[in-house]
Amino acid sequence: MNKLSLSSTAALANGVKMPRIGLGVFKVEKEEELLTAVKAAIENWL
Repeated sequence: MNKLSLSSTAALANGVKMPRIGLGVFKVEKEEELLTAVKAAIENWL
């Protein structure tokens, strides 16, 4: 497997590419909650 990065994808059986890394913010409605999640991901992973 290649080195994992923020742009890494996996090909699904139907050919669609899906990101290997997700921040889990798809349904976040509050901006402050979104900013906190993204900042934590960057500080703890990168």
